Amino acid sequence: MKIPFTNIHLKAERLQRVQVSTVNDAVISYMGGDQKAYIKQGYKKNSNVYSVINWIVKKAAMTHWQLFEIVDGEKQIVYKHPLLDLMNRPNPTQGKAEFIESMLGFKLLCGESFVYQISPDNGVNMGVPQELWTIAPPLMSVGFDAFGIPKKYEVQAGSRKTEIPADKVIYMKYWNPDSNSKRGMSPIEAGRRVITQSNDSYTASMKLLQNLGAQGILSVDDDVEMTQEQIDALETKYAQKYGGPENYGRIIVSGAKMGWTQIGLPATDLELIESQKMSLRDICNLYNLSSQLFNDSDNKTYSNMKEAKRSGISDVVIPEMELIADEFNRWLVPHFEKQDGKEYMLEMDKGIFTELKEDEQMLATILTNSWWLTPNEKRQRMGLGKLDIDGMDDIFAPTSIIPIGFDATLEKAYSTSYTPKELKETLKQLKLNGSQS
Repeated sequence: MKIPFTNIHLKAERLQRVQVSTVNDAVISYMGGDQKAYIKQGYKKNSNVYSVINWIVKKAAMTHWQLFEIVDGEKQIVYKHPLLDLMNRPNPTQGKAEFIESMLGFKLLCGESFVYQISPDNGVNMGVPQELWTIAPPLMSVGFDAFGIPKKYEVQAGSRKTEIPADKVIYMKYWNPDSNSKRGMSPIEAGRRVITQSNDSYTASMKLLQNLGAQGILSVDDDVEMTQEQIDALETKYAQKYGGPENYGRIIVSGAKMGWTQIGLPATDLELIESQKMSLRDICNLYNLSSQLFNDSDNKTYSNMKEAKRSGISDVVIPEMELIADEFNRWLVPHFEKQDGKEYMLEMDKGIFTELKEDEQMLATILTNSWWLTPNEKRQRMGLGKLDIDGMDDIFAPTSIIPIGFDATLEKAYSTSYTPKELKETLKQLKLNGSQS
């Protein structure tokens, strides 16, 4: 019998035999296990990976650097210094925010980050870095000694290789337990299966959307043989008339008795949507973030969102930036210390994050009631430097506090109104009589 929407005749048994595909014992294929794959198949292809890393680096890019001079073991804030100028304008093409984004972004993606220090070979600033540049980890090869200490760096751009001395590179990386590799371990390496599943889930959803329905077997009650060319032509004709989003809801009209055997499942039965939610949560776990930050509707409430933001700043952004500050203090700051003959420490200002304002206000309230601390000690606990002003290193105790065993006569002397001269004479007399002041 002739199919109504084409000029092709078919036999149901043959069509069914051709259409049904066999299921093989296929080997599961994961995304690539190298840094280029982490960037291309992870960050550039997976919206969840992009969103998570982008959230971290955007928050970190707000970092305000603070420089302290260490004098007699105490920190004194420095408001203007060439090192601060370098941190705020690291190179001619990047500002502070973009530089932090690329530096931390590479570390989150590839497990390591490289910062190249450019310094003059002579003059008053000889050896003191004047520019900082990030280098993409996939372009960098590292030569290690027997103890895993970098001794040589080589950058390959196209066919050109450039060697960089080890003392010119700040190398930051995550711990890698693999004894066969001395390079940093990317969080994505631990999440390759999750990200592969997430990518495949989105691909499957897209195919279902484009096909708009499950595929099946079309058959007619007729005993007509059909060649392979006719089968191919039928598939093409069917796809043209009934496939694609533009044909959604279109009705097939047939003048013959036809049958349809479904061999696929819709998105709800395949649980693709639920799979995508679980993949999002797993990817968030890789970076210690809460999925509420990324529109996880099952857990998205105002209180949860507020706590998730605060946790993301305190548990992820600040620790990452403190690790970077440690490396700068180890590699970058000593150049300026040698030039100035002083001791410095570079830190980030945690007070810039509005998400932590409630914690800051709570700490300020506690410090206000902590009369046994000096004003400078309170400043230090707030992440501020000491001030060299009279009274900042004194303890101001409330006058209502009276020690146990306080002499009644002395108590009366303090509670009675005296002129300064009279009070001095009274206290002197009490001391002569053996009272403790």
